[in-house]
This record gives sequence, C-alpha cells and structure tokens, in this order.
Amino acid sequence: PETAPLDTETRSCVAMPLVTHERGLGVLVLESRTPHHFTESMVEFISLLAARLAAALDNAILYDQIGQQFEELQRLYEQVQELEQLKTDMIRIASHDLRGPMATVLGFAELIDWQDEDTNLTPQQVDYMREITHAVRRMQSIVNDFLSIERVEETAKGRTFGHIDLRALVIQAADEYQTRAAHHGQHWQEDIQKQPVWVFGDPAQLYEAISNLLSNAIKYTPRGGTIIVRLAIDDDGRALFEVEDSGMGVPLEQQGELFRPFFRAGNVRKHKIEGTGLGLHLVKKIIDRHNGQIVFRSVEGVGSTFGFLLKLDDHKRKT
Repeated sequence: PETAPLDTETRSCVAMPLVTHERGLGVLVLESRTPHHFTESMVEFISLLAARLAAALDNAILYDQIGQQFEELQRLYEQVQELEQLKTDMIRIASHDLRGPMATVLGFAELIDWQDEDTNLTPQQVDYMREITHAVRRMQSIVNDFLSIERVEETAKGRTFGHIDLRALVIQAADEYQTRAAHHGQHWQEDIQKQPVWVFGDPAQLYEAISNLLSNAIKYTPRGGTIIVRLAIDDDGRALFEVEDSGMGVPLEQQGELFRPFFRAGNVRKHKIEGTGLGLHLVKKIIDRHNGQIVFRSVEGVGSTFGFLLKLDDHKRKT
C-alpha cells in the first residue's frame, strides 16, 4: 500500500539500488501486473543485472568526466603553446633590437683599437676599449644563443654537454674580470691548479656561472678590497671553484634566501647597489643541472666565498 507504482495496475514490484564503490547512482525499478510475479531466482538475476548496470553507468560518468578534463587540458595546452610562441617571439624581437646597437659599439671599438697609435690613447684607455670589445662580442654570442632554437632544444636534452677543461674556462673568465677589478681599485689574486681539471658539462653554461660569481665579487667588494680566485681538486676528488672577497658579506638571517630568484640582501639595498637578484639563482640552476653542489660562506662586514663543486670527468682523466 505504501508503494506509488508507475503503472496503476501494478501488483508486484522490485526496486534494486544501483551501487558501485559504495556510491549510489540510481534505482532499477521493475513492475508487473501479476501478483507475486518476482521469484527468488528472478530477484537474484535482477541483482546481478543491477550490478552490471551500476558499473556501466559508473564507466559512462567517468568517461564523460575524462572527456571534460581532456578538453580542459587541451585548452590549457593550447594556451601554453601560445605563451611559448609569444615568449620566443619576444626573445627574437629583443635580440634583434640588440644586434644593431651592439654592432655599432663593436664597430667603433674595433676602429679605435685598430687606430690606437693615432688616437693618443693611454695604455689604460686601450685596455678599456679592448674590454668593451670583448664584452660586446660575448653579448653577441649570448644573443645568437637566444635566437638558436636548436641550441635551446639541445640544452634541454643535455646534448650540449661534453668533456671540458674547467681550468681553461676559469683562466679565460679571470683574464676578463681581472681588468675590471683593477679599474675598481681591488686587489686580485689567483690560486689556480696548473694541471687541466676535466669535467663533463656545457661550457657556455659553466662559463656563465663562473662569470656571475666573479662579477658579483667585484660588484660587492669596496675599493681597496681583495678578490681571490681558486680552482683545485678537493679531498674527495671533486673540482672545487671558489671566489673569495672581502666585501660587505650577507646578513646571517638572510642567507637562507640568497639563491631565491629576485632576492637581494638588505645591506645591498641599503647601499643602493644595482642588480636584478637573478645572478645567484642562475648559478644554482646551472650547477644543479650539472649535478654539482653550491659552495657558500659569508660573514657580514667581513666578506663572502661563493663557488661550486663538480664531479671530475673520470673517462677523460683515464684517456
């Protein structure tokens, strides 16, 4: 009497819940105009049928959800592709716009260098012009790397890695930055191992890391301060590169944030020293990519030591 049948002439009824994974999806209702129509065996069969229906419904719901998620992922993927293309275009535009001014600077710098005997430049001024020439050529190399899609793809896949004499990279960078240190009135010292130091890596990236550390030491060391460049093999048989300076150092409470992008220590901001806060972050990314380890020690008001450890290239050493 409590049942509200779909058919007004119904005399017997079975209502079987459709349940899967403890979740109710609906109810299977069967009615008959014959009293006592549904036997025990029929109810067992209907129970099996209800289980199959519940599973089918569950699969249909999941399929619909997966379809919606796929459409969302496809939409997000298209957005990422558009952003990647936009980033690539922006890099190309910026690099293209940099090429003209760099070519102008390089042209005049080389012209002055070629005619230095007729321009009455002092030896120090000649050094300045040669440093400008070297810096612009390096900028051109970086821009060319930006414009090379193959270079980006090869770097991402590690194909630019090879056998490198780290000592040669350090000497090359030290020769470039020693002149800058002299212009800033800083004392420059080198303690570089005389034998080659073979590692496996990307020479352009490692040179960038070395240059960043040398540049920072010069930037944050006052006139009359000392910068020491070291390269050695440590007690564990790893290549150890360090740059020690007698600069302002990093406050102890801020040292944990030092390699975070865009972070700049309070004392640096106080002295209004220009910078983006990306240099050390870039260095850490490069060394992480080479499975190396960052070296860092600092005392505020005394100075800092920045560097990295890299595993030696055993294959190259054996050959």
